[in-house]
Amino acid sequence: QHAPEQWLDFHAALFAPYSDAVQLAKTEENVPAPGLPEIEAAAASVGVPAEVIARFAEGEFREWTEATTRDFVRLRDQPATPEIQVNGELLADWTAENALRDAIAAAAE
Repeated sequence: QHAPEQWLDFHAALFAPYSDAVQLAKTEENVPAPGLPEIEAAAASVGVPAEVIARFAEGEFREWTEATTRDFVRLRDQPATPEIQVNGELLADWTAENALRDAIAAAAE
């Protein structure tokens, strides 16, 4: 809302550390989510103005963020975007090397 020109790039920059944390949490316990410093760095990396970044610590969207985080944790074992199915079967770890290719090959047999 405060830097609409950078929104899409900021979203993409935030996805990487959160994705890394989710992947790491598959094999390790107590993996912390990216915090304010990582969020601020992602914003700065895509040109979000410093005065907008300074507002992050004010907590304007804290309630919304906490609610969506609770939902994410509650639903993390549920299918989510992207959900990949091969012949109606959920491909659970589609990020593993060759997982999609192997699943398609197995389904074709």
